[in-house]
Amino acid sequence: MARSTLRSLHIISVLNTSPPIVWCASRSVHTHARVQSPLTDIASKSTATAPQTQAANQVAQFFRQRSAKFLIAAVKQHHYRHLTHPEVAFAGRSNVGKSSLINSVLCSQKLVKTSKKPGHTSALNFFALSSRAGPGEINIVDMPGYGFRSRNEWGDFITDYLSKRKVLRRVFLLVEAKVGELKSTDENFLELVEEYRVPVQLVITKADKLKTVDTAQFSNDIIRECTRIAPSVLLPQAICCSSRTRMGIDILQAEVLSVCGLLPSK
Repeated sequence: MARSTLRSLHIISVLNTSPPIVWCASRSVHTHARVQSPLTDIASKSTATAPQTQAANQVAQFFRQRSAKFLIAAVKQHHYRHLTHPEVAFAGRSNVGKSSLINSVLCSQKLVKTSKKPGHTSALNFFALSSRAGPGEINIVDMPGYGFRSRNEWGDFITDYLSKRKVLRRVFLLVEAKVGELKSTDENFLELVEEYRVPVQLVITKADKLKTVDTAQFSNDIIRECTRIAPSVLLPQAICCSSRTRMGIDILQAEVLSVCGLLPSK
């Protein structure tokens, strides 16, 4: 996808849920080709919208039929090398609402520990979503928060994960709606995923705290800025979420299944 095409994309509010969500095909990492996306077919609508009713019910059923569990806290590559199921990772600044959001996605209130103290997560925390009743297992990774009092430099174990993890399908980068802008640490992370060719999608957290028009404008501005930094790996679609109201959680769940190759058949 040409940079000029990406930069021309505009965003609409996720609260407008009339059109169906555009499911994205699975994207492998560690390729030097630019990310191609069917989302370019609707370039004027670049915020994910709610799945159609039947598909939404199938996605909800998938998560209801599976249980989430903590696997391991890893700080070295050999700690997680044996985990081979498709996985997605969640990244963002400390206190962005990452733990609460992952709990909402996993339909669990307490699995991922939340803390009012920024920088609570200091390792790669792996969680599994699996079921004995049916096929399909995915891993979700809670990455250490950056900024505030959390570790300022992640070191080799984070760069090794991003550059060498072959089962990593996508990183969801969380940005808080009320912050209103990218911070330098967000920009540094985008530079990393651009360098290592890791597909990344923006998730606007705590979106319920802003008016619809403000959320749409913020999303529009921030995706344009992110495209400038990571033009070859950024998906031209943001997801606006709220862990408190569960707004957008179904959309995020559908994206997780889609990119892991577990999207229910229509």
